[in-house]
Amino acid sequence: MHEQIKVALNRYFPDQPVCSISGDLDAECSTVPDEALHQPPKAGVPRPYADDSRIILHDHSLKKFWKGKLNRPKIIKGREKVCTQQESRFLIQLQTGLKNHADAKNYFACLTTQQTGLDQELSYRLAHGSYKALSWSRDLASKWLALLAHYIPDAELQFLPFAGTHGPGIDFVHHEMPIEAVYAAALLLCTKIKPTIAEIIKDIVTTKFEGQDAAAQLSLSLKLYGTAKFLEQVGRAQIELMDAWLNPSIVDRRGDANIPRGEDRNAGIFRDFHDLGFIVNSPEPLNSVLQGFHAGTARIDHDRILPSFEEFRTLYRATYVGPV
Repeated sequence: MHEQIKVALNRYFPDQPVCSISGDLDAECSTVPDEALHQPPKAGVPRPYADDSRIILHDHSLKKFWKGKLNRPKIIKGREKVCTQQESRFLIQLQTGLKNHADAKNYFACLTTQQTGLDQELSYRLAHGSYKALSWSRDLASKWLALLAHYIPDAELQFLPFAGTHGPGIDFVHHEMPIEAVYAAALLLCTKIKPTIAEIIKDIVTTKFEGQDAAAQLSLSLKLYGTAKFLEQVGRAQIELMDAWLNPSIVDRRGDANIPRGEDRNAGIFRDFHDLGFIVNSPEPLNSVLQGFHAGTARIDHDRILPSFEEFRTLYRATYVGPV
């Protein structure tokens, strides 16, 4: 058969050299591609979210409200670098909010609509010592993490956990955390958040039903449910703050006296979760970033720094034992 093909090719292309390679591999040479195809996937290491190269770019139109650097009332040695990184992370969230805030609000509306009935169902199962209370509480916490992940620029929203919640008649519960939920948690862990909160998020990922006795199971379930309720408040604060901060009219507001108390409390929750201490030192740095953002003169030139979902899935399969 190969000789017939060679003759036909020589007839149509007489001046073209022809090399015919058989697809049949003998036992000796077939081991090389076989070994190459069965190599385990190599886990990549994501780069840090806020590195030293992140700076806020300003043009001359911002100088009218500059005092020092970003309108800071007091310059403290060593604080300049820290604040620049904090402000750049905050500005990235604002830029991402322009694209994803509407989706985040829809996700938030879906979760809050179901919350009253779900809280009652979870409380019932907690009191009865049901193992479903543990899994459902962890699932609820992961959904609030997914809401917060909407403001991470590299998040692929279609791969975040579905906003719908299990009904009370569910027959099966994941004992391992689904990959979509781990993806949402990983996005936040790869960004800069308060270290103690990062440890709590890690606990959400690793905690599961392992046949614990009733007392240990209740303790874990209550811890996860409390974490879910805390993340709910963080998500609510972020949604309400982005509603205010993404509105261009925010730049017309001057002074602490014009900040509603609810917004001030939300800003405290947002600040402590995302480790953005510059927000409370003075209103001026926050106002400067918001003015520059809405004027288009303060911006971050952003390139992908976190893994795509496909890259994350490869990493997940290579390092995590459990269903995918």
